[in-house]
Amino acid sequence: MPIALWQFAQPLAAIAPGYAVARELARICVEQYEFNILTGPGAGIAQGSCWAAVATLPGAGFPAERSVTTAGALGATGAVLPYSAVFGNSRMASIRTRVPIPGLVAAGGFNAVSNHAERNALLAANNNGLALHGLPIPPAGFAHYVLFVQLAPCPHCVNWLNGAANPLSAAIGPGGPATLHVWYRWPYPAGGGAMWTWNGWPRANKLADIDNNW
Repeated sequence: MPIALWQFAQPLAAIAPGYAVARELARICVEQYEFNILTGPGAGIAQGSCWAAVATLPGAGFPAERSVTTAGALGATGAVLPYSAVFGNSRMASIRTRVPIPGLVAAGGFNAVSNHAERNALLAANNNGLALHGLPIPPAGFAHYVLFVQLAPCPHCVNWLNGAANPLSAAIGPGGPATLHVWYRWPYPAGGGAMWTWNGWPRANKLADIDNNW
């Protein structure tokens, strides 16, 4: 079935499929951003871009994540999670000549890196041979996958997510055995300024905001 769009601010969001995983992916994105500041440019996320992450089964180069300890220092990890996180950001096409991006190819190819965060996360997961993490909810035989992106997908990305270029197209297409739950924080395009401001907040402020307001 087509993708399902969810906003953290919508009523009863906390009981919608994938809410807890999406919030944890958001926290993991915050940690990755901080690590990139300390270790130099990275292919994960950056302040001047929209962030995304998709939950996958752990695989080579993509170990299981640990929950982010909000009250602890950077790198103070909590319990082991049953999934890994594969990142995407909206500047990957711009930085690919300077920062290697495993699993993404140059512009022009079918699975090419783009300037769309959610697309890049899914392409990186697929091109690295990673299966997506399915939520343990019924019915049996039907999969629920989770992707977090800061801004709501633009109309072109909605078409891409529901179209043939998406590596999940066979699974989430009409009559398919899965759906992709896409969780976002801010509307597109009106929320761009708020997102950029938020990205520049200190780590503790961002994590507290996720805990208290998402």
